[in-house]
Amino acid sequence: MNFLYQMDEKNGIFSVGIEPGVMLDFQKLDLLKTIPGTAPCRVTFRDGVRYLDYFVGGFSPVSSLFSSEMTRARFFDVMEKLSAAAAAVQTGGIDTQILLEPEHVFLCEQGAAFCYAPVDGYQNQGMRTLLLGVIYRSVFSNAEDSSYVTPIVSYLQNAPFSIGEFQSLLYSVKISGQPSCYYTPQQPCAEDFSDAKGGTVLISDAAQFNEYAVHAEEMRKAEEARLAEEARKAEEARLAEEARKEEEARLAEEARKAEEARLAEEARKAEEARIAEEARKAEEARLAEEARKAEEARLAEEARKAEEAKPAVLWYPKTNERVQLLECVTRIGKKRDSVDFCIAGNPAVSRHHADIVRKDGAYYLIDQNSLNKSRVNGVFASPMQEVLLHAGDRIDLADEILIFEG
Repeated sequence: MNFLYQMDEKNGIFSVGIEPGVMLDFQKLDLLKTIPGTAPCRVTFRDGVRYLDYFVGGFSPVSSLFSSEMTRARFFDVMEKLSAAAAAVQTGGIDTQILLEPEHVFLCEQGAAFCYAPVDGYQNQGMRTLLLGVIYRSVFSNAEDSSYVTPIVSYLQNAPFSIGEFQSLLYSVKISGQPSCYYTPQQPCAEDFSDAKGGTVLISDAAQFNEYAVHAEEMRKAEEARLAEEARKAEEARLAEEARKEEEARLAEEARKAEEARLAEEARKAEEARIAEEARKAEEARLAEEARKAEEARLAEEARKAEEAKPAVLWYPKTNERVQLLECVTRIGKKRDSVDFCIAGNPAVSRHHADIVRKDGAYYLIDQNSLNKSRVNGVFASPMQEVLLHAGDRIDLADEILIFEG
């Protein structure tokens, strides 16, 4: 799988170009926020190419170590930083998808930073390759004994390999100068590193990437020239077409405005006429409504006065008589010559048993201190006290029943 690499040292951005059709796993890309030892990454598009941009400001690529002598102190510092970061990405489950060329791994005083490639199908050759590559490409100082590298190379050239064991080996060699017997090779490594020599530069994908970049740049420039010429011609045609359309649009706009002005004037006049007609009808309706309300008020007042003038009626169910009550007082009792409504033949009824009085348009029952009392709807009326009557009230005079119909 080919990648196109770029380094923007000014802004501290390391970019990896992704070929069209390559799928990215964005879910794993979000893991970088929680995994130490990784460089922050984002996906961008530039000149039609998709890039993975890694922020490595303040870091230097591991390959920058090869331009100066490798001392013992620097060697263990580099190996410890790389193995610590490798342990972190292994714990995060992305160790098989990090870029492991020395040009693509970065160091600073605080540690190492790997570039995670969330590319579907991408898998690196393992951390062993990076560690051996750093050793093989380094030029060790002649002023120091470099025998400490021998047990480390021996371990890396043989299986099994684990980050934890490698870290323990580093510590053992760094402290004592020799590894513990625990790291005696158990079986040959699956990879063949027998021809590797100290100080030899490993053949990596970097040369292929550079060649690809040169070829891609030439292709890009040729394509840009072709597209630029096509764009120029297309732009000329577009401008000519736009000029034609603009003239058509100008003439059409003038015609539209003239028509709008004519229609607006007609609409204004029609609106004025409509408003005047509505005002006339509204005035007629207002006057008609006022006349209607005045007539209703007059009729209601006449009906009220007629209702007030209409006397109330008292119904005597025993004989089915209906007696109109008098304007002021209607006297009721059994003595015919002293009452207005006589209830004869019942000794329980007093001679002047009760009065029904009209006052302010209402009717009241007044018991005249009768012997067997008066009741309204079953409630005894106090002697000589007014009891307001309502339509439908039952009046009991002793054991005689009357109904006030209002």
